[in-house]
Amino acid sequence: MLPSTWFEVDSRTRQGIDGLTGAISKHAARLPQMGQLISRRWAAAREDIQVCAATEPQIPYEQFAGICQRHGLTEPETSTLAKLMHDLGLVIYYADDEGLKDIVVLNPEWLTKAISYVLNDETTRQAAGVLDHARLRQIWHDPAGDYDPRYYPYFLRLMEKFDISYRLEDDQTHSLVAQLVPHQCPVLPWQPGTPPPAGIRALTLICRLEEPAPGLIAWLTVRHHRASTGMHWRRGVFLRHPIAAYASEALLELRGSGELAVEVRAPSPDLYFHVLRDSIEDLITRRWHVRYWLFIPCPGNNGSPCPGQFRLDGLLRIRENGQTTTVPCMDCGQVHEIFALLTGFTAPGQPLAAEIEHLHGQLTNISTSIQARAAQITDIADVVRRVYRVVSTEVADCPRLFTLAPARPATVSKRAHIYQHHYRLTLWCEHSGYQHPWEPAAYDLDPPKEWFTRIAPYAVLAFRTLQLIVPAAGAVTIASLPQAQQATAQAYLQAMGTFLDALPSAAEQPGPDSGTTATSGRLTTAEGEALRALRAIIFEHDPLRAFGGLRRVDAPSGDLLWVCQNHYREYDPGLPVIR
Repeated sequence: MLPSTWFEVDSRTRQGIDGLTGAISKHAARLPQMGQLISRRWAAAREDIQVCAATEPQIPYEQFAGICQRHGLTEPETSTLAKLMHDLGLVIYYADDEGLKDIVVLNPEWLTKAISYVLNDETTRQAAGVLDHARLRQIWHDPAGDYDPRYYPYFLRLMEKFDISYRLEDDQTHSLVAQLVPHQCPVLPWQPGTPPPAGIRALTLICRLEEPAPGLIAWLTVRHHRASTGMHWRRGVFLRHPIAAYASEALLELRGSGELAVEVRAPSPDLYFHVLRDSIEDLITRRWHVRYWLFIPCPGNNGSPCPGQFRLDGLLRIRENGQTTTVPCMDCGQVHEIFALLTGFTAPGQPLAAEIEHLHGQLTNISTSIQARAAQITDIADVVRRVYRVVSTEVADCPRLFTLAPARPATVSKRAHIYQHHYRLTLWCEHSGYQHPWEPAAYDLDPPKEWFTRIAPYAVLAFRTLQLIVPAAGAVTIASLPQAQQATAQAYLQAMGTFLDALPSAAEQPGPDSGTTATSGRLTTAEGEALRALRAIIFEHDPLRAFGGLRRVDAPSGDLLWVCQNHYREYDPGLPVIR
């Protein structure tokens, strides 16, 4: 949450202007890259590029690179300069987006004006926000500017990048512009506050904003379009998790101008609750930079509703300090368990490795109840997601899930023989619900003996996590892989298990310092060192950092994932085809 300061100014008398400009200067001085020296070659290339902006609103990246080359910049320097100019607001350029990496926008106003034409289109508004791509020539016909039809796919993709619109899944010739959906709320499957059916739990969050965040619901509607149910309106959206096994539904609704209410219902709503809460905080922090506070509504007294609310940060402080395990509501007087109030927000206060082992133990008793199985599946997915988030704090520049096995089929009959084989390290695609080994990202290794001991703490954590994702046949699983891929993934894990069994027992066990606690939110020293050793050997064998085509993407929640080319389109669909 960012602090804010108010300045009263009068442009006629200039009262308060000096204080405002001084504060802006102080904040600007703290911005990334501010005050850093820049090469004269870079500065000359930047000036030539800005000269082009006087006559060209955009140029191909090839032309941008040509200008840089004339000033002696290498390809890595050219790429860095493009990203730097983007960060400084001089150009708009997305190097990591398949559909956008070939164009550099030199005049951002040219682009925002084009998008404004869509947002002001009355026909799209009358169509409940559904934009017909066939009408783009009419919408972007501007006598005062050149909106050539060849740029239309680029404009649409940028609108998706800015969370303004998304392509309809069943009709690629239309997009939904979330800011133009109807004002009226549709008929919903359930209303907020109504009792959920047996076997379904509800978790509620209130996000109170210091000032309005215009377009928050529209941004959330687009960001979570894969969970769309078609039920959206100006002040709310009803979502259903795209993985049906989670059986999770959510209602997000603005109350007034500065309060967002979120209610999630599922047999185990924690996972989807975490995802939506992180997404909301990520959006507010990145887009609006306003202060906000999170509250948990009081569950009430014996079914009676209560207007009381608990500050989330306050509950967390009490819990972390170990002062008490309960807290009374100041409105109804009911005493509540803090852990029960925090169920949708934090993990149990035990090492993550220990929690994974506990979950493995629970899965030995598989319930036949549909709701119980859904709860088990979402519990697994929640733990896996927290592993991703914790590991991302240590390593964000390469994939983190892997298996390791002898490169040639061999039977390890004695522990001492483990160091006499060449090994094959295979990275995994991390796409939620479809995690699988990615053979193009495999490396043949011949590491020294001590390397195995160094990576053991993290190898065990990764292996046990993968066993939750792809367990033995017939067990509860979050992976929705085809049968052949499921069998392949299990074979990789079986080989990894054989490898770990052959390690010295001391290295095999996580130990008391292993895992991640809820308060620290980080890997232990041993696991962090093991993960960095893994990263080092991957970089050694893959100096170009291609990772077999695995690419880093941002999930709707803001999480970092590494996904294969088959799943990359889920995050970056490329340019739309306009007929």
